[in-house]
Amino acid sequence: MPALEAPPQTADAADDRRDAEAARYAVMRRIAPTLRHHMDGEFQPLTLLAALVERNLKTGAVDKATENSLSLGLQSRLANRRCASLLDWAVMSATAPSPAGQALQDCARLLGAVLSLRGFGLKLYAHELSMPLGPGLWRCLLPAALLYLSDRAQTPGRLHLRSRADGAQTLIEIRLEMAQQPAARMPAPERPIRWDDVCALARAEGWGLQMLPNGLRLSMAIGSRAQESGQAGTRRIDADLPMTGRLRRNDRAAAGDSSPACGRV
Repeated sequence: MPALEAPPQTADAADDRRDAEAARYAVMRRIAPTLRHHMDGEFQPLTLLAALVERNLKTGAVDKATENSLSLGLQSRLANRRCASLLDWAVMSATAPSPAGQALQDCARLLGAVLSLRGFGLKLYAHELSMPLGPGLWRCLLPAALLYLSDRAQTPGRLHLRSRADGAQTLIEIRLEMAQQPAARMPAPERPIRWDDVCALARAEGWGLQMLPNGLRLSMAIGSRAQESGQAGTRRIDADLPMTGRLRRNDRAAAGDSSPACGRV
């Protein structure tokens, strides 16, 4: 029996996959220092407890050393669990979707630390979502959207993250509020997150994307297969100036167009 062969992929599908992988790598480069910082913090209590055990043994306080040893074992197990959870951000394995509240809080907690290094605040509002969210959304797409809005801002401000159900759609909105008092212009990051990156991840994760005057909106039909399984799908992406066809970044620049625009719509 001849071997079964996978159907050939179209050029657009291969390009979409490459664009999404490049965008994931760019996001990971931005959040990796904060992940390392959080992991270092998990080991600080272990260092302190180990020093206490050593001191108590030297002074003959065996009972205290035993008590500290038990605490050391408990803290080491907690640190192992928390570090494994942090590494899931880098591995991006096919984990099950998480409850919306937990997923958005985890995203806001990590990205809040990332954004604070550049002077931005992040506020997560009470959500109205009860359905699970796939890891690709809150570990990649949402971070890309938050970083994109902060990167394009000339001065620091505050980002507002809201989620809600609107009829048959799940909506997640991010709005940027600029600081009231003028601040010094911030240096651009080494690898800014671009609009094309957010578009590529939205296509890969099956979310609709729309640019707003001071932010952006993600949308997905409630009960869709991509939402229930956390798997990628294909959705329409809207921008300020929707464009048909697949125009590369240099093609738009040659045409004198600097407005946000995604590839296929």
